Amino acid sequence: MLGGASLLEAARYYIRRHPTKLPRKTVQEVVEEFIGSRREAKRSEEYVADLEYRLGRFGKAFQTAIADVSQSDVVRFIAGLGLSARSQYNFRKVLWTFFQFAKMQGYLPKDHEEMKGIDLGNADPGEIEIYTPKEMTSLLSAARPVMVPILAISGFAGLRSKELERLDWAEVQMERGFIELKRWC
Repeated sequence: MLGGASLLEAARYYIRRHPTKLPRKTVQEVVEEFIGSRREAKRSEEYVADLEYRLGRFGKAFQTAIADVSQSDVVRFIAGLGLSARSQYNFRKVLWTFFQFAKMQGYLPKDHEEMKGIDLGNADPGEIEIYTPKEMTSLLSAARPVMVPILAISGFAGLRSKELERLDWAEVQMERGFIELKRWC
């Protein structure tokens, strides 16, 4: 027995972790391919930049074949980043998608489950706060004129930052008193 596992179980584990029929791609090669696939799919520039940042760090940390990266390696990597709970959650989501891509491309066995046991953690940003009328008046009074429409729409219409970034003035229908969001974030 090897730490409670039989020799057969150890051999099966080794074969799963070191498949002979799969191409041996490095983490960095798969990172580049994954990001390239998202560019080809015309994903947003913000999304691709986020992937480059997060997976760039991951690729630099793991100069090895993707099949050699274990669950404990990923957990240590994320913990070592020294980030907030929300940022750690975002890293985990990107890494989960990245490993799914590697499986679909045949770089990992279909039953590869190294990401399955990694808890996404708590991404709750906390209590949502609402400005009082006095605080909103102060904010709008102190803002540069170019910022007033953005702050007013954000504060009174409740649009998310990504919705604001993509908002076109043609979608703001002042005479009807509403904003029509045609493009979803």
